[in-house]
Amino acid sequence: MAGLDQGARDGLGNAIRRRAFLVRASAAVGALGLAACSSGAPPSNPTAPIPTSAPPAPATGGATATSARVATPPAAATGGPGASATGAPSGATTGHSGVVRVAFSDALTDDNLNPALQQKNFFIVPPQGLMYESLVKLDNNFQPKPYLAESWEASNNSQTWVFKIKKGIPFHDGSTMTAKDVVWSLKSAMDPQSASTLYAQLKALLKPGNITAVDDSTVKFQLEKPFVFFPNPLGVRNARIFKDGYTSADFARQPIGTGPFQFKSYTAGQSFAATRFPNYWQTGKPMVDEVTFKNIPEAASKMQALLTGDVDLIDNIAFASSKQLQGTSYEPLPLKDAAWHGLICDLKVAPFDNPKVIQALKLAVDRQQVQQTVYAGFASIAADTTIPVSDPMFPEDLKPRERDIQAAKDLLKDAGYGSGLTLPFPLITVFGFGANNIAAAVKEQLAEAGITIDIKEGGSTFWDTVWQKQPFYIPDYNRRSPSEVFPLISVTNAGQWMTHWSSPDFDAAVQAAAQTSDVSVQKQQYGKAIKLQNDNDGIVLPAYASRLHAKAQKLQGVATNFVEFFDFTDARFA
Repeated sequence: MAGLDQGARDGLGNAIRRRAFLVRASAAVGALGLAACSSGAPPSNPTAPIPTSAPPAPATGGATATSARVATPPAAATGGPGASATGAPSGATTGHSGVVRVAFSDALTDDNLNPALQQKNFFIVPPQGLMYESLVKLDNNFQPKPYLAESWEASNNSQTWVFKIKKGIPFHDGSTMTAKDVVWSLKSAMDPQSASTLYAQLKALLKPGNITAVDDSTVKFQLEKPFVFFPNPLGVRNARIFKDGYTSADFARQPIGTGPFQFKSYTAGQSFAATRFPNYWQTGKPMVDEVTFKNIPEAASKMQALLTGDVDLIDNIAFASSKQLQGTSYEPLPLKDAAWHGLICDLKVAPFDNPKVIQALKLAVDRQQVQQTVYAGFASIAADTTIPVSDPMFPEDLKPRERDIQAAKDLLKDAGYGSGLTLPFPLITVFGFGANNIAAAVKEQLAEAGITIDIKEGGSTFWDTVWQKQPFYIPDYNRRSPSEVFPLISVTNAGQWMTHWSSPDFDAAVQAAAQTSDVSVQKQQYGKAIKLQNDNDGIVLPAYASRLHAKAQKLQGVATNFVEFFDFTDARFA
């Protein structure tokens, strides 16, 4: 499919054909999907504070969850500028009542309510977050907080971890969660057949057989090597806890978790509903009776559903579309530096196997134009690394590349392409979310350096047929901390090793950072890894994007985050 998605048309129209129009346009790229479900993987207003990430506190030598901390950077902004009200959304009541109606655009007919399996889209993630919870909850600074676990301790140089589980937490069927449920859930997610991000991140660190129940409230993890950040992966979406013995067949019949809402109904590709769990372990929560989701594929129709009061919240709006909220009773709901869409170049495939070609691509891209025109300012200039400049691990002396067309041409000439380079395969974009606009801008920028590319939209099967299979594409990934994203996609033989870049120095730096509790050493080692990736990896990343959602002003307490995207535990109507 060749056309722009509707959200893209809102901002760029025919930009794919005319550079002049592209430069002038008030561009819009809808928020980006989830890589292997980014996280990943949420957008923000350009004036909102930039969230920063910090590595979780490495617990060593018996440190507990509450004492093992690193310095916490400023909290991430989850609110947005309010629009002046002219009316009120329908269906809103106060207290422990009311129904929150949500619309997404990317539901799939093969979506599964089993949280141990890989998620390929946005739609299925928040419903799972309503029903299931994890031992650890990651805040927007990537700090792990005790959740279903009350504490944890590390020993044996952070190679042995023991988690104490909160007692008396009920499942939706009235039974009580125990360590056996935790072991079964995490072993399921660590099954290679799950294709989960938990498995992709921990496959070299944790064997399923080394997850054991010591007693009803204690779980032990014996790692293959020290890893001071181990609590972090236990807060990702594939690490959610469900009942011992549950399989996909059980989830299709009656999903059961410990979350604030319990299953009501589900039609794959269309809708989901969950009702308030009256025996939820957090007293007084949740504060609404029900949360419903429906799929509205077309972006303009989804926005219209919000503005007419048919729904209370919509995900991933085109940035230019936020202007439609002005003067209404609806407002943006942003999260900044939340996602990235880089050009993925498989370094095993010619001509990407020539480092000079990769360097030429990086120098030919106009990062400022992508930030201002494609993202309409709702992005930060990026280096060619999966870590945003705002991250506290980002090295202070590393600056994003300045565009240099002549240097790019010289590199191409040295690589044997003095007359220009036409890539023999297309740049394939992730389905929807305005990724075609990025490709359109980059295509014209590369042409100025003598690099010719074609563009192809990946369609609804992108994650099955393109991702990790084709040599040149733009995926969507949620932001992750260095301790999570580097083992996930960048170290040699990573679970989601897209570019096939291999660097012993990079691998050693990532491992060194993961084995020390000294924050200054972590910063030094991650800084080294970030520089190596920026210089050598096959990722061309012009800008780090926000995720931008929209909601009724009367809907309060919905928190945006990097894991389940929306947390409705404290949602209420004012």
